[in-house]
Amino acid sequence: MLRPRQTGSNDCAIAVYREITGEDANAAFARFYPYMKGQAGFSREALSPCLRDAGWLMTPYEDTVRKLIELDGTLSSAFRTFWAQFQGAAAVCYSKDDSKLGHWIVVRSGGVVLDPEPSAPENGEFIVDYFKQVPVKSIITSISLVARM
Repeated sequence: MLRPRQTGSNDCAIAVYREITGEDANAAFARFYPYMKGQAGFSREALSPCLRDAGWLMTPYEDTVRKLIELDGTLSSAFRTFWAQFQGAAAVCYSKDDSKLGHWIVVRSGGVVLDPEPSAPENGEFIVDYFKQVPVKSIITSISLVARM
């Protein structure tokens, strides 16, 4: 079965939610519906309660991981090592060129990024390689560990 993909430019959080929970598209859309405010994208403030309602817990983790990113935004060898040894799942949001609209991805054990973009590799790719391919400056704005409650 193919993994969930975003269908529009601002529903990556719904696809990330579906990747984590396994929920179908209609049920996931219904969960996110109360958070639709007529603006693009969904924040952690929408993703977190939707996951919680489905029995998953998001724990903010950016303070730990940000220490592994150089001041100029370069991903350090410690960042590479951290994600290579990572076990579990994380929801990561980043913005491109300081945009207010972020893009959500899932990072699985071993640092494998599952991007909901339709053109992204089906089996994912290592997080450092993923960010090397993002054609613009990207800033990680949110990292949360995700686990069953």
